[in-house]
Order: sequence, then structure tokens, then C-alpha cells
Amino acid sequence: VYERSEEAVRRALSQVWANTAWEMPVCVPEALPGRPAHFLAVRHPEAGTCTRGRVVLAIRGTKELADVITDAQLDCAPFEGGFAHSGVVRATDTLCDSYASTLKSFEQKGYDVAVVGHSLGAATAAAVVIKL
Repeated sequence: VYERSEEAVRRALSQVWANTAWEMPVCVPEALPGRPAHFLAVRHPEAGTCTRGRVVLAIRGTKELADVITDAQLDCAPFEGGFAHSGVVRATDTLCDSYASTLKSFEQKGYDVAVVGHSLGAATAAAVVIKL
């Protein structure tokens, strides 16, 4: 997700996912404060095989000024019965508002769901999983 455009992200992932049936219905390569760059990828189950479907929400780490603004929100915020970094909580809320129902729907259909990230994205990914 460190590429600058959706086209560049798709090109990079096509090299990694060569010869697989992955789709990327969502790609947000630019961050906003409180919303890290991310993408949602889906691999549907293959007919006639025992291969399960898989969904990946990948969240980018700190790269640009908008991410630094999110990182700089250093106060604690209430989170799931405790407290967490307020920038991560804001990013988590933003992504959960956008994708919680989609991820839960895929999970209910038997897809494996993974939420992954690096740096700021890893903290946000962990919080998204806790919140779901």
C-alpha cells in the first residue's frame, strides 16, 4: 500500500498474486488524518475445491503528513473497556465504520478474514480486530 496510486498498488499486487483469483474492490492509496491508506482484497472460493475464500484488509503504516497527524494524536481515548492511542482509535473507528459489516458478512459466508498492517497500520489492524 506504499504505492502512490491505485493503479500502482494493483500492478504491485498482481506480481505477488500472479495466477490467483484475487480482486481488489477497494483501494485507498492516500491517507487522511485519522484514515490510513488501505485496501480490501478478496479471493473467492474455487468451485470444486476445498479452497476457502479469503478477505484481506491491509492498512499502510506511516508514510505521509496525514499519517504523522494521526500518529501525533498522543492522548488516550476510551477503547473497548480500556484506553488506547487516540489516533489509532480514530483510525479504527473510521475503518470499522467503512468495513465492519463487509468483513462480518464475508466471515459469515465462510471466508477467512485477515486484517493486517505495518507500523501505524499494524496498531490499527489490531484494534480493528478487537473491535470486530
